[in-house]
Amino acid sequence: MIYIPKGSEPDVIKDFKTIQQSAGLPATYNVFRDKSLLNQVLRHEQHNICCYCQRRIDHYQGNKSTGAHNEHLYPQSKDPGDGSVDLEYKNIFACCIVSKGQKEKSQHCGEAKGEKVIIGSITDSQCQDRFKYNLIGEILPNGSYNDWSEYIVNYNQLSQDQKNLVDEIKVLNLNCNSLVEERKNVIESIALWAANTTREDVIRQLKTWETAKEFPIFYNTIQYILKNT
Repeated sequence: MIYIPKGSEPDVIKDFKTIQQSAGLPATYNVFRDKSLLNQVLRHEQHNICCYCQRRIDHYQGNKSTGAHNEHLYPQSKDPGDGSVDLEYKNIFACCIVSKGQKEKSQHCGEAKGEKVIIGSITDSQCQDRFKYNLIGEILPNGSYNDWSEYIVNYNQLSQDQKNLVDEIKVLNLNCNSLVEERKNVIESIALWAANTTREDVIRQLKTWETAKEFPIFYNTIQYILKNT
C-alpha cells in the first residue's frame, strides 16, 4: 500500500457545496452530479493507480479492467446526512472496480471492503514503511514473518499495530490469488531488469517515477523490491 497525500478540496466539490448551501439543501454525495469529474481529479492525484492495490486505473466506471469508482475510506453509510463524511474530499479516493461482480473470495479493494471500517494506512505518511512484499507476490506487515500464512497462524502473537495491518489486508483481500499472481509477475520482471543494469540506473529510475504523471502498476511493490535487492 502507498501513502496518498490529499490536495485541497477541488472546485468541483466547492462549487457544488456553495450551490446547495445557498439553496438551503444538504451537500451530500448522493445528489452530487459530477462524480466522473471528481474521479478524474482523484486519478490525477493518485498518478492513475488504485488507492489500495495499485493496479492501473484510467477512466471512471465503464470497462472494469481499468475502470475506477469513487471510494469512501470511512464508509459512506456513516454520513449523518449532511455530507460531512460522504462528500469530505479527504475521505474520497479512486479505487479499481476490476473485481466487481466476481465471487467473494476473488473480490478485492473497495469491492471487498464494502461498508467495513479499516485503519486507513493510505492516509499515513509512513505507510510504505509499514508494509513489505515477498517474492511470490504477497503483501505483508513489515515484521518478522515472510509469508502471509505465518501472519495468519501467529496472529495472536502479533503486536496490536501488526494485527491492525493484517486486518486491513484481509478486509481489502489484497492477497487474493489474482493480485498475488500479478504482483509476482511484476516482481520477476523488475528483478530481472535490475539484475541486468547498474545500481545508478536503478536509483535514477526510482527518482524519475517519483515525479511521473503516471506511476507504474504496483508502484510500492516495485519500490520495495528495488530498494531491497
